[in-house]
Amino acid sequence: MRFRFLRFVAFAVLICGAGTSSALGVGDSAPDWELARPSGTRSNFHDDSPGSVSVVLFWATWCPYCRTLMPHLQRLAGEFEGRPVRFYALNVWEDADPAAHMSKHGFTFELLLAAEQAARAWGVKGTPGLFVVGRDGRVLYVRQSGEDDLDVEIAVRETVSGALQ
Repeated sequence: MRFRFLRFVAFAVLICGAGTSSALGVGDSAPDWELARPSGTRSNFHDDSPGSVSVVLFWATWCPYCRTLMPHLQRLAGEFEGRPVRFYALNVWEDADPAAHMSKHGFTFELLLAAEQAARAWGVKGTPGLFVVGRDGRVLYVRQSGEDDLDVEIAVRETVSGALQ
């Protein structure tokens, strides 16, 4: 039993911290996705976000780095409310209830479920994976492994503000 627990902890640390770097880089075209919302309706990235700047977060309820980053992103969602900016939370590698988690913490991002295939297409190997995509569908920002949450908030704010000019 103890070995199984230690193996799980090692896996969680590996997935949670290691995968924030991505094969998708600044200037690349953001791959499309079609994913389910908790309501069962579908979201297609390229159809749902034309003319908008998109903040795309790959996350999981069990990820401690996601838990500390998400309030920063929620603050940004409030700052950019009413502007053409979309915040997506693509849930990956999950065994809990992401909708309940979002509701409990007051997160208003568009929640999309079972996003493992999209994570592969975007080159995400762990959580949190965070991208800002411009109105033209090209990646403007990629969160790097080890970046401080406040530095990420500042970088995302500046990137989104610049893209809205």
